[in-house]
Amino acid sequence: MKTYTLLLAVFLLFSGYFSPGLKAQDTYTLMGRVLDVTTGDALEGVNVVLSGNVRAISKENGSFVLRLSYGSHIIDFTSVGYLKNSLRLWVESDDSLVVKMQSGISELREISVTASRYERNLREETAPVEILSSELIFNVNAVRLFEAIDKVPGITVTDGQVNIRNGSGFAYGAGSRTMFIVDDQPLLTPDRNDIRWNFIPVEMIDQVEVVKSAGSAQYGSGALNGMIHVRTFWPQKKSETRLQSFYNYVGQPRRPELAWWDSAPYEAGIGVAHGQKIGDFDLVAGVNYMKTSSFIKNGDQLQKRFTWKSRWKPKKIPGLELRLHAGYMDSEEADYLVWDNADEGAYIPLRGNNPSADNGLVRIDRRQWYIAPVAEYVGPNASRHILRARHQRLEFLNFTQNLQTNLRSMEYQWHTILGSSVSMQSGLQYQSFDVDDPLGIGIHQGVTYSAFGQWNWRQGRFNSDLGLRVERFDIAGLQERTAPVLRLATNYRMGPSTHMRASFGQGYRFPSMSEIFISKPDEVIPIFPNPGLRPEYGWTAEWGVKKEFTVQQWKSFADFSLFMMDYTDMTDFVFGYYVPDSIENPTIEQVTRYAGFSARNVNRARIGGWEFSFSSAGQIGKIPLRVLAGYTYTYPVDLNRDTQLFNFFRYWGNVFESAVRRESRLIRPMLPYRNRHLIKADIETGTGPWLFGIDYRYYSRIERMDDLIVQNIPGLPQYLEARSGNEFVLNLRMSWQHSKAGQISFIANNVLNREYSLRFARMEPPRNYTIQYRVNF
Repeated sequence: MKTYTLLLAVFLLFSGYFSPGLKAQDTYTLMGRVLDVTTGDALEGVNVVLSGNVRAISKENGSFVLRLSYGSHIIDFTSVGYLKNSLRLWVESDDSLVVKMQSGISELREISVTASRYERNLREETAPVEILSSELIFNVNAVRLFEAIDKVPGITVTDGQVNIRNGSGFAYGAGSRTMFIVDDQPLLTPDRNDIRWNFIPVEMIDQVEVVKSAGSAQYGSGALNGMIHVRTFWPQKKSETRLQSFYNYVGQPRRPELAWWDSAPYEAGIGVAHGQKIGDFDLVAGVNYMKTSSFIKNGDQLQKRFTWKSRWKPKKIPGLELRLHAGYMDSEEADYLVWDNADEGAYIPLRGNNPSADNGLVRIDRRQWYIAPVAEYVGPNASRHILRARHQRLEFLNFTQNLQTNLRSMEYQWHTILGSSVSMQSGLQYQSFDVDDPLGIGIHQGVTYSAFGQWNWRQGRFNSDLGLRVERFDIAGLQERTAPVLRLATNYRMGPSTHMRASFGQGYRFPSMSEIFISKPDEVIPIFPNPGLRPEYGWTAEWGVKKEFTVQQWKSFADFSLFMMDYTDMTDFVFGYYVPDSIENPTIEQVTRYAGFSARNVNRARIGGWEFSFSSAGQIGKIPLRVLAGYTYTYPVDLNRDTQLFNFFRYWGNVFESAVRRESRLIRPMLPYRNRHLIKADIETGTGPWLFGIDYRYYSRIERMDDLIVQNIPGLPQYLEARSGNEFVLNLRMSWQHSKAGQISFIANNVLNREYSLRFARMEPPRNYTIQYRVNF
């Protein structure tokens, strides 16, 4: 009962029930219209922004109404597909205004939503945010989105698992500590809480926002390490179509004996996205087909995906918008575990005692779909009410008894303005999930429910956020868990183009069904359940400075930050002997029978370091130049391995010392499967219709691995002993573009044909080449 009372009290507080009244003051009415400067058409949905808060949204006829106090005001008008228009007005009486906006999109994306759920310029963000444009994603042919995410400074994606500033190491089967969102809808799987990258509609992407700090106050469980938000496009013209096709050819490895194939591996695919305006109805649909003849033996894949979204703004109900999002995919996939050996078997899954069986690879035929209706109403004074629902389903198709899992969720949000300098959003969320997996997880159900709120306060040069959330996690038959979290952050404008930020945010991650219940004792790699697994908790603190530079038509951002993350009860799959309590005085044979892996709360972790990043786009003279680059250093440690590092000053002394020295006393406490140094650089330039790009990535050696894993994987000790462990990869690309015929690109990945591995016992592909054609019309 106390829990429900607490949730009710928190929600009432968030909703402004206890908010103090605002003192009335003399105001004047500004009535305006927003028009397209070229066509003269009225523009609907334009945000009218005053002091950083959306105070009105233009209606179908372009009209808006503002109440303004006496004096000088700067009003910003923003809308997707149009350049921002800023006006300074002196208000001393009721007045009217006509605003004209120029269509076009800045090459350097500057507006993000994810970190605070408010539309905000990157300079004003209180959290570290990087934005990937759709242009870069298409230019590098990132048909699986993680291929583009891995270009972001401070981010590594290892075999599909996202690691932000070393907040996660690689752990096969572990749930994601990074929340993945598509158009404001979380999209982690119900069984493993992981990201299904091939389910992301890449062909429909407008931009991707990556937030490199804890976001549980905004998005709940799973945002412990950060968030990735994919925003897909809406049509800006009556009709828009994108088409992209490609063919990828995999060449010979540096050592010919590694090539097990007779004919070269390849991958080919096509994606089409179409947006259409039909009166007050908009729709976007995307289709994708891809076939892979893999360089990993028996790792061939086939996928067919369809994605849909639509919105309707009924003219008879101004301010109402109804949206429907849906996606469906059939896929034949292979989940890779480990190699057979480091030589001729580097691209062959572990075969064990039976040469004809692939024990290091699992073939899975998946079917997954979701449907997500949304209702949004914008009332007077730009107050917004949003109701979201979602049903997501995943099932396997190729086993005698197949996994089936569902997630159903409902969320209500209320956004409003409290006075001239404070805006607020609050809400409630409920979700239920179930898993039916007779061969692994078993049959289980669970629910989570939460109340949350966030306030944004602007005063002078300061822009500050306060976020609170309380979430309850309940799986039938297990102990209920409650997670209250807090986020405090501020951004200070030091000058016209320089902003300083500081933030503190708590985070948590409830364990996945798979981590708690999976039981596969008879597999080659045995896995045992752990019903007592506890949630992960932690916090992230960061201080940073962002500087904007403009040279002619070339705009850039330079960012420097210091950060620290502190985690309790981090989960990892640990090798051990997991004899059930029901067996007293077990024999050696029984102990051996229960040897394998199980998810355990093992680490009291601390990760600190610094990061410098640089991003730019535009032209210097007539030469286009786009850059995304950065250097990240982290010192990730398990405090249980060196308790002296609980001391803040001793820990940071080690951080700075370890950056220039590699001594055993500094390396010994490190968390496994992490790279301390990370360098990323992607540069594009060109002349006329030609575009050239270079992509360089450097990963310092993984300092520590579990000895039991190293000693029990064939060839791994010898592979590690023969190499420095420092890895890098170089990719090149060039393209030719015609204004009507489209763009043809040639991409060479791993140009130096290096043999390299980013996680144990999985070799990355040899040199490979891609021909891509895409056109927009």
